[in-house]
Amino acid sequence: MKKYLLTLLFVVGLTSFSFSQGKGQIKRANDITGHIAKQLNLSDEDREKVNAIYLAQIVSNSDQIKGKELNQKQKQEIYKSGNLERTAALVEAFGCSKNDASSSIIYC
Repeated sequence: MKKYLLTLLFVVGLTSFSFSQGKGQIKRANDITGHIAKQLNLSDEDREKVNAIYLAQIVSNSDQIKGKELNQKQKQEIYKSGNLERTAALVEAFGCSKNDASSSIIYC
C-alpha cells in the first residue's frame, strides 16, 4: 500500500510539473496573439489561427532546446528556423497580399 501511494504521488507530481510548463507556453502564445489581434483588429477566427501557429512554434522550439546543452549560437539557429516555419505557416493561413491587413502579421 505504501509503495502504491508513493508511486501515485510521484506520477501526480510529474503530471503537474509537465502541465505547468504547457500552461506557460500557452500563456506566452496567448499574450503574443492578444497583442497582434489588438494591433490588427483580427477576427476571432484569425486570432485562433495566429494563436495555433505561435503556440506550435513555441512548443517546437522548446522541444528542440529543452534538456540539451546547447550554446547560444545553436539556440539562435533553432529560433531562426522556428521563425521561418512560423512565417511559412502564416503565409499559408493568410496569404501575402499587401492589401490585406492580416498580412502585417507576416511582414511580406
